[in-house]
Amino acid sequence: MGELRAFLAHRDAVGGLLLVTLVFFSALAFTVLENAMSVVFHHRVQIRSRHFLVSAALPYLFVLLLGAGFLVVSVVFGALESLARRGADVFGVERSLEPVARLLFYLLGVIGEVAMLTAIYLVMPVGRLSLRHALFGGVTAGLLWELTRHGLVWY
Repeated sequence: MGELRAFLAHRDAVGGLLLVTLVFFSALAFTVLENAMSVVFHHRVQIRSRHFLVSAALPYLFVLLLGAGFLVVSVVFGALESLARRGADVFGVERSLEPVARLLFYLLGVIGEVAMLTAIYLVMPVGRLSLRHALFGGVTAGLLWELTRHGLVWY
């Protein structure tokens, strides 16, 4: 508890340090992912290479985009949660909207996951990838991720 109090007492200094650390390690993770994608799309790297400054700025722009996406999702989740607390009058019978909100929470999460994976497929490989192919890869990876997640939860 003492360490937590010390942390909270110096949250301004620690917050800045944690932000710098987050951005630095996000850039490292992005670089590792970019290198892995260049192995998969090796034929594109031979044809066209990305300028160093673009590769250096891309992780920060991508993290900003993901942060904006998380902000939008948080606002939408807040609206859905307030919807779940309300009831609906269906033919004179008061019904809870909690099951509908729970389904919308799950579907919004899966859509966000697919959008993030599609964005990774669009941005990571060197060269242009069509939106159709990136969306197909994002949907496939997202559905496989969800199937694996549900299988592990069941197991």
